[in-house]
Amino acid sequence: MKFLEQAAGGGEIRSIPIAEDGTVILKLQLSGKAAPDTFQVYRYGPDGSGFTQVEVLPIISEGDKSYLLFETDAFGYFSVISAPGASGAFSDVPKGEWYYEAVEYVRKNQLMSGVGGGRFQPQDTLTRAQFAQIVYQAQGMPKASKAGFTDVKPGAWYYDAVCYTAETGITGGYGDGRFGPGDPITWEQMAVMLWRWEKINNKNLKDPNLALDFPDAAQVSEYAQTAMRWAVEQGILHGKNGRLDPKGYAKRSETAQIMMNYFEGR
Repeated sequence: MKFLEQAAGGGEIRSIPIAEDGTVILKLQLSGKAAPDTFQVYRYGPDGSGFTQVEVLPIISEGDKSYLLFETDAFGYFSVISAPGASGAFSDVPKGEWYYEAVEYVRKNQLMSGVGGGRFQPQDTLTRAQFAQIVYQAQGMPKASKAGFTDVKPGAWYYDAVCYTAETGITGGYGDGRFGPGDPITWEQMAVMLWRWEKINNKNLKDPNLALDFPDAAQVSEYAQTAMRWAVEQGILHGKNGRLDPKGYAKRSETAQIMMNYFEGR
């Protein structure tokens, strides 16, 4: 099966494969300086079933172009509208919150996008696929070969991102052939991916000298020891409530802060 891709305002239409589960991911090029995090997509059923809101996937960038992605498993007419707040911050990220500046940073630098409807959902956990997408976009979305994971199929919105990060050694699987794209990412997993990413971009990177002075430092997995020490030494990770919580899950708001710490510390 195939689905159609068309740039906004006309342009070439071409067929590309859809996901094996029968869903279709539609890709729409955004024009000008439109804020991609503030769009809503609705499907009108041809059977008269009315309007239903469609999930908006993370925005992707290719060079100087941005694309809105949305997924559906049914035919119909689709309407893309700009939601309130298109000129600036997310409606659920009020000024005064500790993560406001960080969320604005990742939004303006197109490192992270919203979830549709002008929302960021700062308290939601970030998935492994979403973090792979952040890295992939920041690297300029280069071409990559197959990922080689049983649960990462062509047509998935994160397929290229996982392929690239796996090929470069930034991400790895669980050892049983799975990547776990929908699994929440842990702090130590994120630290390891950042450490490996930094090693690609910084050939002179040296191992950290800092010892982890946290009461739960012994809970850090062996494979993540160096990465966690580096992330703390560089001020990327600070822990919370006096603890590292290496196997805890990172929220979207916390990830935004981590990404700002990482890039501003370069």
